[in-house]
Amino acid sequence: MIARTSIAIALLFPAALGGFQLAAATSPTAVVATADDDENSNPVLHEFMEDVGKTMRGLGRGVREEGGLEAGLIEVRRLQNALMPVRSELPTTVTSIEDARKRAASEIEWLAHMNDFMKGLLDLELEYARGDADAVLAQLGELDTLKKASHRLFKP
Repeated sequence: MIARTSIAIALLFPAALGGFQLAAATSPTAVVATADDDENSNPVLHEFMEDVGKTMRGLGRGVREEGGLEAGLIEVRRLQNALMPVRSELPTTVTSIEDARKRAASEIEWLAHMNDFMKGLLDLELEYARGDADAVLAQLGELDTLKKASHRLFKP
């Protein structure tokens, strides 16, 4: 993760540590939370995460049902579209960091996790399009692993 974060800093945000403000700069709906807020402090992010969890469980159960691959493909594309505006929403564990350098680094790490999740959704879309139920289930497992890793780092 460190190498990937370093690459993101160098290539995408060369002045990142000099004042990168992801939420304020890119999202008019970003909610700035305090350390005292709970996980519901950012309703946009919380609602999306709830949707992801429910959708992924449904995808896993429905993949082998008749029409499941077609229906799953539609749901994966819906999640991809829903993820784009949510990427700039920050969890409380990031917004509560007072040190500017640490917060900037944490914002970049959050963005890297969100990007990895989008890449996983794109890979999942491909497996659905191929019609390979086993590959779909494997990719759902990969996405679940990514989700858990992000929760360990960012969930309050």
